[in-house]
Formats: sequence, structure tokens, C-alpha cells
Amino acid sequence: MMQTIRQRTKIKNGKITIDVPPEFDADEVEVIVLPVKKKPNKEQLLELLLNAPTLTEDEIAEIENVRKWLNDWKIPEF
Repeated sequence: MMQTIRQRTKIKNGKITIDVPPEFDADEVEVIVLPVKKKPNKEQLLELLLNAPTLTEDEIAEIENVRKWLNDWKIPEF
């Protein structure tokens, strides 16, 4: 069975410290460092929604026309 350690830690003075428990049985390990993406707050999400592009009435009508055309389209049998 492969042992793994996953933990989040802060970078301090350009260094990261990983505490390995005594029962972790390995002489050599591979370390992969990935940045943690911060979750957007409620205000950021609301601003994103309010500034999102919207469709005009003409664009919505065109989408409906294409949908109707596709539904009415008959594929000839071979």
C-alpha cells in the first residue's frame, strides 16, 4: 500500500516545511507543490453574474428559429 501525505501549508520566507509522521516508511519522496486557488467571495460572484453578457430579444428569437428548424428537419432515409 502506498503511503501519502497531503497538507496545506503557508510559504514562509520562501520555504515550506512538511511534517512527516514517524510511521511514514520512506527514505526518499517526491514533492509536488501546487498553488491553492482561493474561492471567490459572494461579492465577486454577484459582480460576475451582473456583468455577464446577456442575449438580446433578436438573438433569443434566432435561437428559437434554429431550434424549430432543427426539430422540423426531416432526414431522408437511405
